[in-house]
Amino acid sequence: MRDIKEFQILDINAANKGYDIFDLMMNAGKKLAKHIQTNFPESDLFLFVCGKGNNAGDGYIAASILHEEGSNVKIINIGQKPKSIPSKALKLYQGEIVQPSFLNEVSKESTLLVDCLLGSGIKGEPRKSYSKMIEKINFFPKILSVDVPSGFMKKTSVEPTQTITFHDLKTGMTTETCGEIFVVDIGITKGIEECCGPGELKLFPKFDSDKHKGQNGKVAIIGGGDYAGAPSLAGMGAYRAGVDLVHIFVPENNYD
Repeated sequence: MRDIKEFQILDINAANKGYDIFDLMMNAGKKLAKHIQTNFPESDLFLFVCGKGNNAGDGYIAASILHEEGSNVKIINIGQKPKSIPSKALKLYQGEIVQPSFLNEVSKESTLLVDCLLGSGIKGEPRKSYSKMIEKINFFPKILSVDVPSGFMKKTSVEPTQTITFHDLKTGMTTETCGEIFVVDIGITKGIEECCGPGELKLFPKFDSDKHKGQNGKVAIIGGGDYAGAPSLAGMGAYRAGVDLVHIFVPENNYD
């Protein structure tokens, strides 16, 4: 089980190492479609409720596969135009896109609602339009959330029957918050897990430019001797990390 921020780091580092995020999305969508076919074959309708992030992209790909194989599939898009990568996934879908009001018309008992509304990148509570949609989603008896339930760990959250999550469990995932949980592999290797990359910058705090010297951190570095390179580099590294007061303690012959 890992903190959600670790998965954001993984995505960034995977892209930096040459992974195509769209390929990972395709893998996730294929696994999602297979899971739906295996676990909900009796459903008359697969209704995907999608937002605009990568979570929606996973849903678009699964919906496209299910539609091509003859299943009854519909998509509801909420909010603004999807971001660039999920937009690419949406172009694969040739089925019907319906309005949010369709939720009030459809037979809830015979429908599998696939929750692709909000992923793990949500900050704060869901906006009013999303929280209203989450409330409507929760009236369905069969809900499958993708990666995490929309509004995960917030006051307003989807309460799914099942959650299919990718690569590993996220901190806070329990049967109470996620229903029955299924973890699937989408092709992120152990090498990506173990490497450092630009994703680690996600761990850096946001800096407040109104703070005074020392309030963003104080570091003391002790080193030197015949060579002063290591403490000098450590000092520069501390400043670049955002620390704003650095002292280096070295022998007098290192001062220059």
